[in-house]
Amino acid sequence: MSTQISDGVTPLTPSLVEGYVANSPARTLTHDTLSGRRVAVLLPAAPRQGTLRLYFEAQPDAQAGRAFMLRQRVFTLADPAVPIASMRFVVADGDLTVSLDEESDTDWFIDVPFKEVA
Repeated sequence: MSTQISDGVTPLTPSLVEGYVANSPARTLTHDTLSGRRVAVLLPAAPRQGTLRLYFEAQPDAQAGRAFMLRQRVFTLADPAVPIASMRFVVADGDLTVSLDEESDTDWFIDVPFKEVA
């Protein structure tokens, strides 16, 4: 089974998720006191954020994928083969970029900036 992205009604199945980069920003705060001690306020890390790189074999599929990802929705990413990547997310904090592979002249990529949500 392949990776599927859904808005709760409609599924999107890219030919491949060619890239997945995620980070969880640390939110613990530290303070240096006048006495020279350092104190910390321990906070949980933020939910994942990063970029998905979706691969499509044809221009019409890439156009449909772009239109799908531009919807103002909460999306669900599911891939039984890579369960660590499964999440609910929104497209946020960056540009959704579409690019044509220069070597093949037929392969299309969509870079999706995401933020994980509950």
